[in-house]
Amino acid sequence: MQQARSDRYGVRRSGIFRARRPSGVGVGAVTLALAIGLACAGPTEPQIQTGPDAIVTGDGLHRVDRVPHGTLFMKRDYAFGTYERFFLGETVVLIKPGSRVLDRDEVESVKARFDSVARQAIAETGRTEVAERGPCVAAVYLALVNLDLADTFQSTGSRMTVMDSFGEVTLVLDIRDGQTDEPLLRYAGRRSLGGGFGVGTDPAKGAALTATFRKFANDFQSDFTRALPRVAPTSRTLTCEQRAGLEPFTPGVDARQELEKALRLSPDRAAGERIYASCAGCHQPGGEGLPDGSVPRLAGQHWKVVLKQLADIRAGNRDNPTMYSFAYESRIGGPQGVADVADYIRSLEMRGATGTGSGEDLELGEQVYASRCARCHGPDGRGDGDRYIPRIESQHYGYLVRQFQSIKDGRRQNADPEMATLAAELEPREVVAVLDYLSRLDPPDGGQSADARPPSEPSD
Repeated sequence: MQQARSDRYGVRRSGIFRARRPSGVGVGAVTLALAIGLACAGPTEPQIQTGPDAIVTGDGLHRVDRVPHGTLFMKRDYAFGTYERFFLGETVVLIKPGSRVLDRDEVESVKARFDSVARQAIAETGRTEVAERGPCVAAVYLALVNLDLADTFQSTGSRMTVMDSFGEVTLVLDIRDGQTDEPLLRYAGRRSLGGGFGVGTDPAKGAALTATFRKFANDFQSDFTRALPRVAPTSRTLTCEQRAGLEPFTPGVDARQELEKALRLSPDRAAGERIYASCAGCHQPGGEGLPDGSVPRLAGQHWKVVLKQLADIRAGNRDNPTMYSFAYESRIGGPQGVADVADYIRSLEMRGATGTGSGEDLELGEQVYASRCARCHGPDGRGDGDRYIPRIESQHYGYLVRQFQSIKDGRRQNADPEMATLAAELEPREVVAVLDYLSRLDPPDGGQSADARPPSEPSD
């Protein structure tokens, strides 16, 4: 049975998607809404959810309401139409606990049928399949989640096998940028295996299974076609060429100039709070991020650090596709909006659980930090706002690991050269130890930014 990439679909955490609604709706309610695609069917046209109450996945996809046949999540600035090639990744098959488990040959047969249907459906849109991921390639991943096969039973005096019986499965389609792995779309629907779940030599049973997959593909095409006009691209939607660096990304924003302008402004904290409402879907209302590290903690971060990172993202100096549409001028505004939202972020206190590592090498982590990191980030990890050095104490371990690896690999374009050198010099055990140690440091000041001045006071 194939278990690879189950994290891509979030099945270990909360159903099909790791979605959340900041307004306080429980995970169970969100999971139920995601699992029942027909629940949102209605006479009106689909509409993408926006605003602070929108259901948003952990990787930044927004729920589309009133989709008749399945559950659809998309980027707010969806640009799949610019991808003329596609790569089909390995299909995942996850058996529902307690159901009969398929053997290897049965799994491969099911995957081959699903892949064949997907290839044909995508090819019908005019796209060409390629053998590898890369620039301007849409990476397509398929999954059969919670495959539930009926138990064997006696019927009319003869034993009917599980391969002749009925069952159901949740089918998932996941589309990502083939170079950056940026999520673009996710679609799912629960389907019954009408006519029996058949593989092997019986042509009729195989045809029934293929028909189920084809119906899913047709339903997706119908839902997607209806929903796409409702996803209004921002004025700065990136094409695949821009994401790949084949066309200029910088839309007239000079990061240094914008940073200098923002530093001279007096921030309006109330305006920043209003802007932050669109950030809360991922970073959470209190700026605590997510303990798994997929979204960083922003609360308590220095004003100047937030200013610089936003300016770099807006100018394309930091590769962060999930943040692009949220950081654009059409969402935040100009330098004044950047100053305002950064000021509100620094007013947030560092609360909530912090994701940590194994805790097995904390003594080594403390030693490495004191000898290699404290000179810049300070003895307690609070950083230095005036020098644009971020606060890293009590930051989620998973996020620290991801950013450290990006710096080491050269993928974090705006990384400090000293950090790049350090990343190359530390041994893997030292890296794990020091980042785990940092994630466990409790803020001594109650978790508020050291430069959290009141909104009426001019900025430095």
